[in-house]
Amino acid sequence: MYRRVQPFLWRTSGRNTAFLLQIHLRARRGIG
Repeated sequence: MYRRVQPFLWRTSGRNTAFLLQIHLRARRGIG
């Protein structure tokens, strides 16, 4: 089960990191 769940967690974590990076870049543009 762990092997099946791991890829799913990797996908969700990747999406979250990309989403956070977009917000961070937007905040930088707003400040700068």
